Amino acid sequence: MNQAMPHTGPASYPNPLPVLDLDAALEHTGGDRELLQQLCSVFAEECPRQLEEVREAVQSQVPRSIQRAAHKIKGSTSVVGGVQASQAAQQLELAAATGEMTRIMTSFEALCHAIAELQSSVLKLEKDSAGN
Repeated sequence: MNQAMPHTGPASYPNPLPVLDLDAALEHTGGDRELLQQLCSVFAEECPRQLEEVREAVQSQVPRSIQRAAHKIKGSTSVVGGVQASQAAQQLELAAATGEMTRIMTSFEALCHAIAELQSSVLKLEKDSAGN
């Protein structure tokens, strides 16, 4: 049973992938819901800092720095089941490999949107888990 939260973002960012895939997240934790809740809490705390690192890397226009920052946030989003955000981070990583700033900026905007959606979903998941 796939417990995925569907994409609900604006039409300018069409994406058929789920924002949050609980099955994928639970796979990372070996089915341990308590561990997943802890990982979500860490993600909620760390994500703004990681996104700022990506933003600074993009502003620096140094492709290798962008790749490293995007790779780091890709891992963080993947662990909590953030399918869209992980994909967006991967696209930014690939864009940085080309060095094309227009493509990098487009990918960065998509990542920011996907992260905002994921943060909202993680917050909802934390609240739902706390209520149980």
